[in-house]
Order: sequence, then structure tokens, then C-alpha cells
Amino acid sequence: MIIKTYKYQIIFILVAFVGVFAFQDFVSHENINLKDFNNCDIEVQNNLCLFNGDLVVNTPEVDSSLIALVSFDKSRIMDESLSKATIYNKNIQESTGLKGYGRSGRLSKKESFLQIHNLPKIEQEYSIQFSLFIHQIFKEDVTSFDDKKIRILQKFHSDDKKNLKLTFGLDSKRLFLSLPVGTDATFKTLESFSRIQLRKWVQITIVKSDDKIKLYINGSLEGYISPSDKFTYEIEQNPFISFGNQLAVDKSTDENFLDYLIDDVRVYNRVLQSHEIFAKSEQFLGGTSSDFYRFSCRNCPRTQVACPQDYHICNSFEILSQGFQYARSMGWVDPISPFIWTSEGMINSKLDGQVGLGMCCKDIVYQG
Repeated sequence: MIIKTYKYQIIFILVAFVGVFAFQDFVSHENINLKDFNNCDIEVQNNLCLFNGDLVVNTPEVDSSLIALVSFDKSRIMDESLSKATIYNKNIQESTGLKGYGRSGRLSKKESFLQIHNLPKIEQEYSIQFSLFIHQIFKEDVTSFDDKKIRILQKFHSDDKKNLKLTFGLDSKRLFLSLPVGTDATFKTLESFSRIQLRKWVQITIVKSDDKIKLYINGSLEGYISPSDKFTYEIEQNPFISFGNQLAVDKSTDENFLDYLIDDVRVYNRVLQSHEIFAKSEQFLGGTSSDFYRFSCRNCPRTQVACPQDYHICNSFEILSQGFQYARSMGWVDPISPFIWTSEGMINSKLDGQVGLGMCCKDIVYQG
């Protein structure tokens, strides 16, 4: 009798349970934002408690320091973070995303660009991280365009004054991180030792702290620029970040030099830690940790090979197991003379006069 009397209430509760669990699973997997819908009945920012706390619907965890996120997976290009930065874009084509999933943005046409404005709380520290895929170099014989370097990214002041700049060398296939020095329009430049291979996704991370600006490629620290007395710090009033090659065209023919894709663009108002960068870079290296290897020197004799603390010159086993594959994926290996120094080769007198790649492997302490 009781069951018959309350059968509709019981059915309603069961349906509500199923619906809530389905909604929770959908939110957690799709990482949706309720503001994307115009007909929401309920809008919450924190966890949702039902039935006196017996059931809790957890909202997706979002890093509060993430102030801009562009994945190109939405129906329109937009900021998918909670900060809701303003996105401007032009001539960006839709293309396949990282690992063949989702979508990415292709910048290949004349004046293609993506700009991120209204970035809050960028002061002395920030991090910019994105995936890059160089699809094609249209014109390699150009001799008069900015030392044959094509702009990938640039950071601007509110008054359009140029600041940080990341460019790609058409000849060297390396990245160049540049910062203005003084007031004479000169730049202080860091050249990466890793080469960017064509038609292969790589992860680029730029980290700015109070005393350094670091460049990472696939989690490998390429180097840093230390601000000096002559270094011009940016005035962080309405800065914006611009991707694209709207300036990378031949002025005489309007022909682009570079065709490339970007994906998963993230801007943080804090310094990303090395372990965070390493963790995200493993998917670009087939599961190999970029923390295990360090670059020493290129085309150098044995006397110039040196390793930092907690690293040693790789032995033959370490090179043959994964070291050579890692060095190739990072563009360290010279395709003409792919010789790599090993700990065994360092003491081989027959290799006097030999030059090659010096790379270091991390010390591992085995505890029995």
C-alpha cells in the first residue's frame, strides 16, 4: 500500500538520480560551461549538493591561474577559460588537431592571425603554452625578410609597442626568442638548440618570472634571457598576445613564407613549474620524459662535452635504448654527421679529432 501510494514519488527520485549522474558525467567529460547555453534552468559556479548532501555534483576543476584557453574545438574560436578573454581572428582555417583529435587553427593565408586581448593579472609573471605544427615553408630562398625569420608569436603593449617576440628561422629550423633592449629598437635574442621538424607537433612554452624568461620545446629547457639594467620591462596595461604571420609576407608578391598550425593555446598569470611542463610534453615524445636528457653541445670535440649537476654523459646503452630517438625527435642530431658522444667514446683515443653531439642523461640511483 505504501509503495502504491508513493510510487510516483519513487519513480521521480529514481529518474532524478539517473539524470543527475548522467549530467555529472557529461560535464566532467565535456568540460562544458553553462554560460554557453541560453536556456539554463540552473547555473552554479561551485559544487551542487542534492538530497541533504547525499549526492554531490562536482563542477570541473579549472586552474584559476589559466586566464586564456583556445582549443579551436568549439563551433567558433573563443576563450574557453573562466576569464573570458577577448579573441580576434582573421583568415584562420580549420584543420586536424593534435594526434588527429579535435581541431586546430591553420595560419596560412595572407594576414592570418589570432589575437588574445583583455588578459587580466599579467604583471611580472606569466606563462604562454601552445602546440605548433610547421606544415610547409612556401619560400625558402627569401633573402631580405628580417634575417629570414618568420614571426610565430608576439606580445604587445596597449599602445601597440612590440615586446616579447618568437620567430622561426627558415634556414636553421630553430626558434628565436627576442626581447627589446633599450630604446634603439634592438633585440636581445635566444636561439634554440632544438630544431623544429616539419609536419610534426611540438609543444612550445614561454615562462616569464621576475628575473628570467625561459623557452621550452617539448619540455626541454632551451635557455633563458636574464633581464639586465638595459632591459625594458613591459608596462602591463591591457597587453595582448598575437599569433600569426600577417607580417610574414613578401611585400612585393604578397606571398606567405610559412604555413603552420596552432592548438591548445594557454596563457597563465603565473610561472609554470618544470614538472608541469614535463608532464604535458610526454605526449609529444612518445612517452619519453624530457627531464631525462639534456643538450650539451653540437658538432663539438670531446673536450667541450659537459653536463650539469645530476647528469652524466650518456653511455651506449642509454643512447641505443631511447637516447638516439629522443635526440632525433628534438632535432639535435646532424643529419649529415649523426655522431653522438658516449661515455665509452670519451676515452677512445681513436676518436681524436672527431666532432659530434654531446648529450647528457640523468643520474638514476637504484635502491635495493
